[in-house]
Amino acid sequence: MLKTRVKKTSLGGQIRLVLRHGGMLQVAGSVVLLVLSGVGVAHADSQYWTIPIVEKNLQGVQQVELNLAAIAAYQMQPKQLYVVDANQQIMPLRVAHPQQKARLIQIPLAMYRWPSQAILDDPARLNQLQLQLQQSTQQGTQQTIEQTTLIWPEQLLQVRGRSQSWLLASPKLSSAVQPNALVMQWRAEDFSSVVRVEGSDNLQDWQFAGLGQILQTRDARGQPLLQQRVEINQAYRYWRLSVDQPLDLQQVSLQAQQPALPLWATQRLSFKPFSTQANGATNAQQLWQLQLPYPIAIQALQFAVPAQQLWQVNLQAKLPQQGRESWQTLAQTELYDWSASQKATAKPADSNTNTDSNNRIDLERPVIAREWQFSLSAPQSQTSLDVQVFAPKMVMYFLAQGRAPYQLIINPNMLHQSPRLPERLVVSGQVHLGAISLQTTATSKRQYGLWVGLMLLVGVLAVAAWRLYRSLQQAKSTD
Repeated sequence: MLKTRVKKTSLGGQIRLVLRHGGMLQVAGSVVLLVLSGVGVAHADSQYWTIPIVEKNLQGVQQVELNLAAIAAYQMQPKQLYVVDANQQIMPLRVAHPQQKARLIQIPLAMYRWPSQAILDDPARLNQLQLQLQQSTQQGTQQTIEQTTLIWPEQLLQVRGRSQSWLLASPKLSSAVQPNALVMQWRAEDFSSVVRVEGSDNLQDWQFAGLGQILQTRDARGQPLLQQRVEINQAYRYWRLSVDQPLDLQQVSLQAQQPALPLWATQRLSFKPFSTQANGATNAQQLWQLQLPYPIAIQALQFAVPAQQLWQVNLQAKLPQQGRESWQTLAQTELYDWSASQKATAKPADSNTNTDSNNRIDLERPVIAREWQFSLSAPQSQTSLDVQVFAPKMVMYFLAQGRAPYQLIINPNMLHQSPRLPERLVVSGQVHLGAISLQTTATSKRQYGLWVGLMLLVGVLAVAAWRLYRSLQQAKSTD
């Protein structure tokens, strides 16, 4: 801490400063270091990214879909995305997140006549039944309309025909989808029955899921009356339908509420081979990297997995952590494509094997990074791997009230906020983005001269402070 003692003399009211512990030298040294650091910043050129807007002669509010680099810049804090005109004036803007509207959907279910109790009581045959049902839902539910039987070693599981009990299998659904009813179609002109619905996730433990009335008849005026819908209380992997009398059931669909879903912006990127890492005694992991000059936002990656190949993938991105960037794992999963060669009678290797394709990695939220890499257990011979990447779509609206041409600027050094564009303004047109490019602004000669002058001034102040300190010390010793 700088401490001073002020003494006033009776002759001329002069003030003498007595500085303890070399305080003046500390202040002068600090100022010199501050200026030197400022000069270092002045020597570093300013860099930013520009994305031109292709269209010219714009007026009014314009709409433009952002690419992954612009999406990342807008999501960063503070926001680093601006629209400027030819005079570098910032334009008013706002950003929207378009979504697919919530809607009611119908999902066809795989449908079979209820199997014999002997199958359900035998663990081995029950496990085989589950595998067959999984296979049927993964290969597409339309097959259940045309297919007549599933062939078993000991049993034929009937699809068509009249029955009072039916087994339904549902494909794997997103947790966001909320089932609310089963919709039935049958072959009869005059039919009425109470329908009891039970649900299970393992074909053994069944829970009450719903009770309803189905009806097909005509009223007194000859108009058709049709009631096909039975409400259910929650989602299950398997369903059991029971009716009062035999029914020639043709199709059952799961009616569900699908919430609003994001639309996706997409881009194809090429990963390059980097190295091969040892993993255990026999396995080798091939490392593929993507290095970009600017960060992008990614929430999903879709790989082109060759048929009958299994990829064990470890996905990483270089993210800031404790003041520096380091590789952090985002996902570890298996990717495969078995659909091209899988036959209806083929047997999976084990009970946990899925027989459809899985070539996509979904992250919980968009990740913003400049460097990405993944390790692959199946070495590839090509010089690059193309990956389709996705991020939630963003649409920007800006007011073209300046002088063309306009461009987007990604600049982390800009501290200005873009004026907010009101939502009620009518959009006049839609524009498109060009290629992103790096811009460098060198420090001007006038700025260099200013910093040199400041350095000289601080040097003079440091010498004066030293001489003053020496004189005060000499005066103190004579006293």
